[in-house]
Amino acid sequence: MRYEGNRYSVPLGTYRKGAPNIAYIEKDDEHLYIRLQQNGQVLAKHRIAEGTGAVISDPSHRKRNHTKRDLLIQ
Repeated sequence: MRYEGNRYSVPLGTYRKGAPNIAYIEKDDEHLYIRLQQNGQVLAKHRIAEGTGAVISDPSHRKRNHTKRDLLIQ
């Protein structure tokens, strides 16, 4: 999602095609909090970037690829 000229990640599956996809933003001095409902659970928390053009991503928001070790364990 975009906020003040920067892009912040949300968990995979948050965006739904054909849905309104409205997010609620709350911030304090250092962090941005993203929710899907005004008083709902925090979906994502990121440190607010300085400047513009940054992409702030939480690795846990991406689909995890299997590592070679994971494949060997199976």
